[in-house]
Order: sequence, then C-alpha cells, then structure tokens
Amino acid sequence: GEGRIDIGYENLKVLLLHAPGEKDLRITATLAAAGHAGAFGEVLQFIQGGQINDLPVVLDQIGLQQVMEADTITFLIYGCTRAFTHEMVRTRKGAWFIQQTMRHTNMGAANMRMPASIHKGDDVADIWAVSVVNSRSVYQELIEANVPYEDARTVLPLATETWIIAGMPV
Repeated sequence: GEGRIDIGYENLKVLLLHAPGEKDLRITATLAAAGHAGAFGEVLQFIQGGQINDLPVVLDQIGLQQVMEADTITFLIYGCTRAFTHEMVRTRKGAWFIQQTMRHTNMGAANMRMPASIHKGDDVADIWAVSVVNSRSVYQELIEANVPYEDARTVLPLATETWIIAGMPV
C-alpha cells in the first residue's frame, strides 16, 4: 500500500521518554558542592556507608551550572522528515541519536510530509504530489529488480517520514 501525505505538522508527535529526576540532580549537586568546598571527605562517608540517598541536598545553595549537564532529557520524535533529522543531528556536543534505518527497511509505503508553504498553492501542491508518486514508483521498481533497500532509498524525497530518538544534556 501507499503511505499518506501529511500537511505541515499533521501527525507529527514528540514523546518524552526520560527527564532527569530532581533528587538525582540534587545529589550530584551536593557532591559537586562538597568537592568545591573541601568537604568531600564528609560526603564520601555517606557514599561508602551506602547512605547516598540520606545526603542533605544543597542544590539551591550552589551556583554550579555544570551539574545540569550530569543528566539528559530523552525524547522520541516521529512523523518527522528525513530533512528534519539531517538538521537535528547537527546539534551540540553531548547529544546522541538513534534513527530509523532506511538501509534495511522497505520504505515503499512510507508516509510523506508536504510543507505548508507548498500546500498553499494547488498547482505546486499537485507538482509536489506527482513527484512523490513518481519516486515511490521508481523505488518499488528498484526493489522488485532486487536492488538493495540501501541503494533504492536514494530516489526517495527528503519529505519521507521517519522517527528519531534523541538524548541531550539538560
């Protein structure tokens, strides 16, 4: 079957998979603050005694912004385009990504995303839709000719929808 064509942000979803726990950040901040204040030995006694969760926390008493980098936020974005993911992975240090593969996946029925600027005009929307139909047709012909997915994918537009999991430092 054929996939659908989404317009603008239709069917684009973002799902939070992991957010840092305040208690974990507060413990990390306490350890960092103790180290900077020369009191790490006292904090080490809590750790060695298996009492790390009993540490008095002082997050609001210190100005160590790097503590926020000790954890990550992780989210899933699906229904986004390959063009979007190509830009997203050009992000800052410390980020990591897991993306749907087109190398080992038959993308013949993949959904496509039409930009809202193209959808505004009937003529250009029709031209765009024809190019999607053509690329899907050529892709299918290549697959039927036993061309590997990783090579056949080169005819699919950047508007092909996919998913990506991203983790970034807080």
